[in-house]
Amino acid sequence: GYPPSVREIAEAVGLASTSAVHHHLTKLEKDGRLNKEATRSRALSLPGMNGGRVVQAPVIGEIAAGQPIHAYEERSETIGLPSELAAGRGRETFVLRVRGKSMIDDHIDDGDFAVIQEQNTARDGDIVVAVLEDNVATLKRFYKEKDRIRLQPANGTMSPIYARDVQIQGKVIGVIRKLS
Repeated sequence: GYPPSVREIAEAVGLASTSAVHHHLTKLEKDGRLNKEATRSRALSLPGMNGGRVVQAPVIGEIAAGQPIHAYEERSETIGLPSELAAGRGRETFVLRVRGKSMIDDHIDDGDFAVIQEQNTARDGDIVVAVLEDNVATLKRFYKEKDRIRLQPANGTMSPIYARDVQIQGKVIGVIRKLS
């Protein structure tokens, strides 16, 4: 993606004049709420957003935050992430839509997008994408116990899942929520 043009901003907010848009953009820049590059068109970015660079991450399906569901499947759409949120260090980043309320106490709700750093290991307490027997996947906190793995929900009304064989597909590094 790229920022809108001044004319597109004017149309979107119902202003007839592009000079009014320029006035507001200049004020936002002076207030430190917007970065603007005068020598380039569409060169708008938010401060602290690494120059406004966006990385497209695939939304590869849904993940259960409740009862496990069959593992995610296809890469049908992408979502733009700030480059700071992309995993980096040679690791892939992908996104899963959350279904269920088992992680609500960790502020991960039904309908949220979980940003996942692909990795096959986990530390105690990490929120992970765990694939169980029969290729069912779930989003839970990971804990290694003496002779089993405990996948702990962040919802006091739900019980943990215990398993001996768990495949870790990734770790949650961020959550995106649509507010309306």
